[in-house]
Amino acid sequence: MDSYLADDTDLRLGVVVGGSLSKGLVIKLDVGVKIEDLAVGRYIVVHGESKRFFCMITDIVLDNTNPDIQSAPPDISDPFLAAVYTGTAAYGKINAQPMLTIDDDEVRPTPKPVKTIPGHFMPVMNATVSDVNAVFGEEDDQHFNVGTPLGL
Repeated sequence: MDSYLADDTDLRLGVVVGGSLSKGLVIKLDVGVKIEDLAVGRYIVVHGESKRFFCMITDIVLDNTNPDIQSAPPDISDPFLAAVYTGTAAYGKINAQPMLTIDDDEVRPTPKPVKTIPGHFMPVMNATVSDVNAVFGEEDDQHFNVGTPLGL
C-alpha cells in the first residue's frame, strides 16, 4: 500500500480548470506533483462545494502557455530556469471522468450517478482508502474483497 494512502491523508493533485459532463474534467496539476507518478485508471476525488466527485484518470497531458517552448525548449540545466519554467510556462494536466457523486450534506451519504460537474478551481485529491470504501463498501459480512484499485 502506498504510504500516503495507508493513513488516509489527502494528497492534493491540483484544481479543476475546465471540462464537461460528457467529455470529462480537465485538471491542472500543482507544481510539486510528479507527473510520472500518475497513471490512467487511478481513482481521484474532486471536492466540490457540497459533493465529492469520484473520478478516474483518463489521460495525462503535458501542456504549456507558449507554443514556442515546443520549438525552442529552454535550457533547464540551470536550476533557476528549471524552477521558473516548471509549473508556470510548462505544466501537467490530467483528464478525469466523473463516475459517481457522494452528497456530503446527507446524514448517510451514498454514491449516486453523476448528473453534474464541480465548479472551477475545486481541489482534486488522490482517492484515499476511505473514499474507495465509501463507494465500494468496506469488507464485512455483506462485502468481500475482489482486489485493490490502482494506486492503493
